[in-house]
Amino acid sequence: MLVSVTPNRSGVNAPSTLILNGAGFDSSSSVQFIDGSNHVYTATSITVDSFTQVTAYEAAGALPSGTYSVRVALASGPSATLTNSFQTLSTG
Repeated sequence: MLVSVTPNRSGVNAPSTLILNGAGFDSSSSVQFIDGSNHVYTATSITVDSFTQVTAYEAAGALPSGTYSVRVALASGPSATLTNSFQTLSTG
């Protein structure tokens, strides 16, 4: 389960650190950003802070400007997606 992504926006030329809150995260978790055309971008790196929190890191310029759904997936198969929950702005 994924319930929030903070912050919900960043500049395309700035590195981003996102806090994802929910439940069921473990060491096999991965984070993806999915744009409106269903292109999938994997987070630069992540840290599983706890069962309820993941920190995702995205390098500057790694995501084109636009709106993204954020997905957390487990290696065992389950995933959770928060639709249109993160935006990269062309300025910043």
